[in-house]
Amino acid sequence: MEKIDTWGDTACDDSTWDDWDVPVHCPVSQVPSFLPAQDDNAHNPDTSSALSHTLEPEPLPLLSWDHLECGDKIGSGQCGVTHLGMLTLDDGRTTEVVVKMLHGGSPLTAEARTLQEVAGAGGAPLLHGVATNPNALVMQYCPGVTLQAMLEEYDLQQCYDAYKATVEAVNCFHTAGFYHQDLHPGNIIINTSVLPYTSHLLDLGYTRRFTGQLVRDDNAKSEDLFCLKQIKDQIDAKHY
Repeated sequence: MEKIDTWGDTACDDSTWDDWDVPVHCPVSQVPSFLPAQDDNAHNPDTSSALSHTLEPEPLPLLSWDHLECGDKIGSGQCGVTHLGMLTLDDGRTTEVVVKMLHGGSPLTAEARTLQEVAGAGGAPLLHGVATNPNALVMQYCPGVTLQAMLEEYDLQQCYDAYKATVEAVNCFHTAGFYHQDLHPGNIIINTSVLPYTSHLLDLGYTRRFTGQLVRDDNAKSEDLFCLKQIKDQIDAKHY
């Protein structure tokens, strides 16, 4: 994924960043309606039920490859690969998308349903739909640069701004009723073309809904918060 232009440097006041270790307000518009809690399936993003229901889930939008062009590869992991693509909408307009496929060719039904229900909370990409033959998950393209690249290449102030945006995204994700379970700087995208920066949480294959059991949910949330602590530790280390 190509980097976008960044804004100029600004002064950094170290004392202000400790405020972002605590939850922040999440706009009500980003909080989808509550759905039943999930079961305890294994952490398999392909075969497990990411968000199980007592109600019949909405059908996933089915896309035709006739309306979808798959372009350059922009990411690859243990389970699959992602490509930049172009989707032709029903009204004839085109939009940039990300096309994700598993190495083994299996459908990404569970992750697609997760994206459908998360509905953009925490800056997660919106679901466009799924395609078959070959199986693919088609989601919104979120422009920006990975947080990992920012930690390695950007200045201190920009990294703190990215951290602030990521804390907001994670807390909105939690407020919406979900925990990520696979957060790391490589699957967090920061859009630095706007001020304040915005953060997008990607790779929701392991995402689950909170159960309503306080101790269990706190333990689940702590995994995501530990990632935030590691990010801040990396940024603080840039002082030295």
